Amino acid sequence: MRNKMNPYKAAGAAIAAAFLALSAGCQFARVHLTPPTPRECLVPISADPGVQDEYCSRAYKKFVQADGPAAKNGKKTKVIKQKFYFWGLMPRVYYVNSGQYCKRGVSEVVHYTDWMDDLLGSVTLGIYWPRTLKLVCF
Repeated sequence: MRNKMNPYKAAGAAIAAAFLALSAGCQFARVHLTPPTPRECLVPISADPGVQDEYCSRAYKKFVQADGPAAKNGKKTKVIKQKFYFWGLMPRVYYVNSGQYCKRGVSEVVHYTDWMDDLLGSVTLGIYWPRTLKLVCF
C-alpha cells in the first residue's frame, strides 16, 4: 500500500516555496554617483578649451586616484543593516549620514535584501523585514 501525501500539506509547502523563491532578491536598487566637480574645473584658466579640458581631466584623475585606503585596496565599502517593520513600510524615511562613512564622498549606493533578510522577513510574517545598504566610497 502506498503512502498518500495530504494534498493540503503539499499545497501549503508549494505556496511557501513559491513565496520564498519569488521574494528572494526582488528588492534591489543601485545608484552610481559622479565625483564632485573639482574647483579647477569651475574656474576657467585658459581661453583655449583644449587646455581647460586637459587641466580639468587631470584634476579628476588626481581626485579619484588619491593616496589612501581606497586607492590601495580598491574602493572602500561600508555595509549597513537597516531595520524595517510591517513589510518595509515603517520607518517611512531612514536617514544615513554618508559623510560619517565616506570622507571624500559616495561613489555608489546599493540597497537590497539578501537571503538572510528575506528569511527573517518570512519567519516573522513581514512584521520585521531588514534590508541592507552598501555605500561605496571614492
